[in-house]
Amino acid sequence: MTMKFSRLTAALGMIWALGASTAFSQTFSLYTLESKDHIELDRIQNGYEIVGRDGSTYQIYVPIEKAQIFQKENPRARLKSRDVDAEWKPTFNTQPQFVAGYHDWQAIQDYLSNAVATYPELASKAVYGQSSGKRELSYLKLTSPKSKVNGQAKRKLFLDAATHGDELISTEVLLSLVSELLEGYGSDQRLTAMLDQTEIFVSFVVNPDGFVNQNRYEGWTDPNRSYPWPGEPDKVATPSIQALMKLFEAQRFDGSITFHAYGKLLMFPWAYTYTAIPNKDDYAMFNALTDQLAEENDYRHGTIADTIYVAKGSSVDYYYWKFGTKALAVELSTSKVPPASRIPSVVDEAREMVWSFIENFYKN
Repeated sequence: MTMKFSRLTAALGMIWALGASTAFSQTFSLYTLESKDHIELDRIQNGYEIVGRDGSTYQIYVPIEKAQIFQKENPRARLKSRDVDAEWKPTFNTQPQFVAGYHDWQAIQDYLSNAVATYPELASKAVYGQSSGKRELSYLKLTSPKSKVNGQAKRKLFLDAATHGDELISTEVLLSLVSELLEGYGSDQRLTAMLDQTEIFVSFVVNPDGFVNQNRYEGWTDPNRSYPWPGEPDKVATPSIQALMKLFEAQRFDGSITFHAYGKLLMFPWAYTYTAIPNKDDYAMFNALTDQLAEENDYRHGTIADTIYVAKGSSVDYYYWKFGTKALAVELSTSKVPPASRIPSVVDEAREMVWSFIENFYKN
């Protein structure tokens, strides 16, 4: 069964469908701005997306149609790239170095079906909603037949990718790690223990409408700025995020990791403010946990606000705020869509971090 599953998952990743819908395309310019003025930065983040930071120099995504307005509002900002996706998106479907290693939407659906058919005792699929474009929102649940651990219900964990539809590497990393878990059960003691001790829910694509178009946002809204947060508790999230919120409400996950790209970062709440979370024990726990998880890959870690900048309406804030979830955000690697030849190295970066995260819920 393992050989069959491995061959099929490899084949499914060979071609990104040339017929993928391209109803509209989102194009972003990348600007940098050196600033230590939080008032200036707050004004910018209220209208644009601050995606990275190097010291006091911030990287900002600006929709190309708003570039002139942004430059007028921020004359000190420097244009670094007129189109941040120019190196890969225009010819993605025709460049072998990209196409050969990436799964398209249909290939992911086939992967889900094959995982359940090949490992019925370990994997099950469920639908938790529907996108605006009528695409199925689903997760793969991984666990062994053992229903309890020491008489207690198994801890529930949630892993997701592609909240931003252009961050394709995040999905590939999860697909690879899930394959390792399934193929290793029964033969690898460490992986076997993970499925014996926990229930792992995996959403490979949170934002399918963005993903199939290789667009960052859901429609024209950033899904990872659309969650309610303590300063705006009635905020209306995008459809895909509303469905995810309902899933969290129903399952009450103990831990979660949302995978993004890029930056080699490992982060925890809060995102919406520099002020530390009020529970000192939780803050110490997050610090110790991320320090441990980053020990091998040396990802920079801390709160989202301190590591990048203030971001209002993020998933980790919502899950921790509402459910007390040990919620983490990871920015993988140095590219949203690296050539296929680099996918294994990004998986290697993430592997120990993810395995240690899962083990944290039954070893400690």
